[in-house]
Amino acid sequence: MRPIKKPFILTVIFLLFCISFIPMFAVNPVGASPSGEETFYFKNFLDFEGSSGYDSLGFISLSEQPSTSTNNSYYPPYPIDILSDISGNQEEFALWFGYLALSYMDELAGDDLPDDWMDMFGGMEIMFPNPLRIVESYEYQGNETLYIDGDVVFNLDFISNIESRIENEDQVKVSIYTMSYLPELIDSTNTTISQSTLSKISSQTVSIEDINVTLNPGTSLIFTIEMIPSNKSKTEILLKERPLLSSISSTFKDLVLNFLSQSSNSEIQNFIQFYDEFINLTSEYNFSKSDLTDAANALFCPSLVYDSKDHQASVTVPFSSSSNNDNSIRYYLDENNNLIEDTPSGEYKTIPISDTANSWNTPTFSRSKILESASATLYISHKDYNPFKSKMELKVSLMYNSNEVTHEIITLERTIPPSISLKAFHISFNDIPQDKELTYDGELSLDIQLANGSQIGNSIFRSLDLFYGGLEYKSSLSISLSETDHISVAHTSIPENTLILPNETVVYTLNISSEEQDDITIQKKDSENEDGFWDIIINPESLSIGSNDKKTVEVSLTSTKYSLDAYDQDPLIVEIEILGNTGYTTTVLQAEVSEGAVTYSTLISTPQKQEIQQGTNHTYTFNVTNNNTGLWPNSFIFTANSDNNFTVEVNPMYFNNLGVDNTTSIDVTVYVPNDIDIKSDIITFKVTSKENGDELFETINYTIVSPYISSNIFDFFESLSKDLGLDESFGDFAPFIIPILLIITIFIILIIMVFIFSSRVVSVSCSNRKKEILPDESATYPITINNRSSNNQTIDIDAYILTNGDKFSIRFDESPIVLNPKESKTVEFHIIPSDIIEPDDSVQVEVIINTLHQKKPKTLLLETMIKNGVSDLSIQDVSHWPSSFRQNDKVFTSLRVSNHGSTQTKHVKIKMFINGKEKNKVEDIIIPARGYAEIQIPWIAEKGKNDISLVVI
Repeated sequence: MRPIKKPFILTVIFLLFCISFIPMFAVNPVGASPSGEETFYFKNFLDFEGSSGYDSLGFISLSEQPSTSTNNSYYPPYPIDILSDISGNQEEFALWFGYLALSYMDELAGDDLPDDWMDMFGGMEIMFPNPLRIVESYEYQGNETLYIDGDVVFNLDFISNIESRIENEDQVKVSIYTMSYLPELIDSTNTTISQSTLSKISSQTVSIEDINVTLNPGTSLIFTIEMIPSNKSKTEILLKERPLLSSISSTFKDLVLNFLSQSSNSEIQNFIQFYDEFINLTSEYNFSKSDLTDAANALFCPSLVYDSKDHQASVTVPFSSSSNNDNSIRYYLDENNNLIEDTPSGEYKTIPISDTANSWNTPTFSRSKILESASATLYISHKDYNPFKSKMELKVSLMYNSNEVTHEIITLERTIPPSISLKAFHISFNDIPQDKELTYDGELSLDIQLANGSQIGNSIFRSLDLFYGGLEYKSSLSISLSETDHISVAHTSIPENTLILPNETVVYTLNISSEEQDDITIQKKDSENEDGFWDIIINPESLSIGSNDKKTVEVSLTSTKYSLDAYDQDPLIVEIEILGNTGYTTTVLQAEVSEGAVTYSTLISTPQKQEIQQGTNHTYTFNVTNNNTGLWPNSFIFTANSDNNFTVEVNPMYFNNLGVDNTTSIDVTVYVPNDIDIKSDIITFKVTSKENGDELFETINYTIVSPYISSNIFDFFESLSKDLGLDESFGDFAPFIIPILLIITIFIILIIMVFIFSSRVVSVSCSNRKKEILPDESATYPITINNRSSNNQTIDIDAYILTNGDKFSIRFDESPIVLNPKESKTVEFHIIPSDIIEPDDSVQVEVIINTLHQKKPKTLLLETMIKNGVSDLSIQDVSHWPSSFRQNDKVFTSLRVSNHGSTQTKHVKIKMFINGKEKNKVEDIIIPARGYAEIQIPWIAEKGKNDISLVVI
């Protein structure tokens, strides 16, 4: 048959209309926090009054309790049931017929729809009406993340007419979706509906295997059951065009309806009413013959029987509160009576079941755990043609170390000759003792046998076999475990807030307690943001602990990136697991390179105080140094004021991103008025950090002097004479005694100096003997030589570099020179830096001037310093040989590193990263200013893409 059509424009409008009314129908969703296997029950999907309850998304909510109703529900509506209780099922059938009609409304959208328009909706198809699909949900409202790991099992009952049971081509499709905003399909499976030729109702287990889903709070699980009918020969016969028979049938139909309408029987009247409504509905929707064929096939396909105490359609979900696969295990029965985790892949085996137990054993457990839940899926083949004996009962027992934990009894229905029933039974062990501990080195076993009193007897009439150990029949035992609380852990950290600076360490102390004697291993389970930025050290990694004892373990989380980039990384989050024989626990540790760990510190260098004359200004230079920890830069605001409210200018007024250990200079200029009678003032210099708001203050207390020199001199000598006590001897003449003595002393000194200088034949002078230059400049020193004598003088000039001779050279004018009497000449000396100069280099040059016939030469010391020297490195001309390569080939990468700066760069390091991991490096390269270095780096190619990164440090 052609598939039931999906809605488009009008269906989307219908969907949006329905969604707008969801809050009116929504009731409290299923809000449990399940642990282990949880069984949910489907409720009446055609509940016209809405008593089934809806979740917050508008889906009918699954029930956690089995139905107690004595009335079966059917989907699609079962025709016999409709006719047997027309008045009771009329509303449900009308609702289902509405779903059917809505599924055809896309025909009204026209023929211009793309063929793949439904793909645009993805999982949203479950939100559209479908007369063959039930959609119900479980909305998780817990607080912790849940995990589904294992098989999701549907237990379903179907009712079918004789044609379906004979043809046996109808299928059922079960699906699982998750939904928080939009539906997302997890998995689905199709299977042929198992039907008995002689029985209308059949039971069937359908499994969606190996589901692995993480379920966050607020997320819904959506389960669908969809019938996929085959083409029915009955509908083809009924709807085949036969003009003559059609005319006769129409006349006969009118006669029958007229006759029946005269009846007073309420059931007949209900049937006529239903017939009229059906005809009206088909006329209103203008169904074609093919539409009626689809509708008939849907109506006469097997129906799901559910939502009653006798027929419970359910789905069993293996929940777990941990993503640890060790706590959700599925064992398969094998031919060696072992329960193994490897999925069977070969031919299946069979074994007869008798009153003697067949037992399958798990491996011993590596550590103690709590048994939360258990279930078994068994493929059972049986026949029971003997009506004189009680029904066979199958006992399935869960054993631990040969002792029964719990058991379940399954009653097997009789079969009608010559049929043999073979189907999967899903058995949930519901009576597991609370906190049932499975100690390490123990084992579980699954025992299968006939229950007490059951007998096989003659194998011609009764038989019971287990199918297992093969790809087709995978009988299994599933258990859900949780960890014991024998081992616990608490931790403390230094620093407590776990915030550190680059290259620092957070040290955790783990305090491990154990209720039992045990050997414990401590190891990293998982981490986030670790690679390339952190080292994790656990000490010790294993220990022995006594019963009710405590031990400590130290875990160090060290930042390995000593740069400001470390602050841009996300915090390290590492989960440490403590694993013993008797228990297991984890703890989460964290460390972060953060500004919060920075200690802010600022140093201020204060200039010396100086006298300032009235009517003038003076500039004081303050040096501010960033002394923060952790490489953290600082930004500042600079202000200054005068105690006497003099005008004060600050330049610059702010500085941004001053690096650690770097210094900036701030000029503070004070303007002293002329007409004041103030002898001193205080300047207050304030530095404010933009980063944390800290304020630092420095003050300068300076003296203000008069602009009149004579007054200042007299005041000075008067004060000095008083200090020396001269006023007691000379009275008012004391201020004049000191100047007189000074004049006499100066006169004597001048006489001596004239005598000394008159004896010198040649004098040498240089106005500036110390200079700062840029790396690409040269320092020029003009030296003036003066012949004071009355004779010609021959002068030799020489020079020697005292320091850094390999980095500087000197050049000066010709030598010797001849000077006439009283003649002077200027000789220029040039000090030139080389290409290998480095920042902050300096040189001292001694200039020797030797006069002929003079014993003692004259010397001058010249000094040159380099300022603002920088290096500027770049990578160029990168190439690889060979250009094409395979895994494990040796490849050479060639490149040129150029220094565009003005100074030589030493200790250059080049690192090569392949796919984010460091593979090779070249170190200690020296590149002169405006020079370059040719580098070749070998490396081994990896499989797949090789993403190459080169870093110059």
